[in-house]
Amino acid sequence: MSLSKHRAFILCAGLFFSMSLLADVTLSPKNFELSYFSDTQKIVVLHNGKPILPGDIKKIVAGVFKTGNAVPKKVTSGTHFSNYSHMFDFTTNDNGSITITPVESQLQIGKYDLYVYTRHGTATGVIDAHLEGSIPPRPRRKASPSMFSHDFELPEYLYGQVVSIDLGPNNKRTYNWYINGELKASGLGLSSFRTWPEVGEHEISFKATNANGELVSAWTGTAKVAAEPVNRKTVKKGKKLTFSAPAGYTQVTWKYDGKVLSDETVERTGKSSQTIKFKSKGTHTVICHAQGMENGNFRVITWVVNVK
Repeated sequence: MSLSKHRAFILCAGLFFSMSLLADVTLSPKNFELSYFSDTQKIVVLHNGKPILPGDIKKIVAGVFKTGNAVPKKVTSGTHFSNYSHMFDFTTNDNGSITITPVESQLQIGKYDLYVYTRHGTATGVIDAHLEGSIPPRPRRKASPSMFSHDFELPEYLYGQVVSIDLGPNNKRTYNWYINGELKASGLGLSSFRTWPEVGEHEISFKATNANGELVSAWTGTAKVAAEPVNRKTVKKGKKLTFSAPAGYTQVTWKYDGKVLSDETVERTGKSSQTIKFKSKGTHTVICHAQGMENGNFRVITWVVNVK
């Protein structure tokens, strides 16, 4: 072998050896399943069989890629890669491992290719998410053992505050929304619901079905709606009191003993008040109904005035 050929052989061998080192990046486990929205999966990135440092991890991508073994740097029309990384939370731990958690409002059933980019090369794996119907989910409060139940609770509301539930976009399911067992709204892709219940406790629930009419998701929760506290005042006959509406509401109605005193539109930064002279003894009621035009919230504030 000539010297030039010998050098070329050594160069090629060295290049092959260095490329094999760069390519020897793996995941443990490489393939895994997510069975519930509450599941998490911890994976370790290995280089030549040893865990890498957290700083060696550059990027984590999950999606579907049909024309190759790695995600291209730039997705073009010919690569057919769909990025679904928003369906997962990726947390890099201090020991170099990665914790993968489903994003409840985003994740859909399917298999997703996982790519972990490191300074040593790219490790690949597969996430198999079969969350609904393929295996019985863990039972939850008020949930049928044969379906998945969303795990969230509603806060306590004041009367007039909107109860707003947003599950994230999903145009492949039909949602039926109920209040106290009564159907209030239904429609394909209707994954958000807004309502203003009366004072008291109300059971709010939904059932979601797929294109075949099969029940794939359900949830039941309780909305507790409390009344505004009553303000009490005492004043002598013939005296005046001034009452102020809360700021941030654009439509304000004032009532005195059931009679409308005024109905006005104000700027959000403006103020609305009412001055009343109490001419007769006894108990009188002043009510302010303040309506918000942006989100539909309103407040009903009551003063009970004892006139002596």
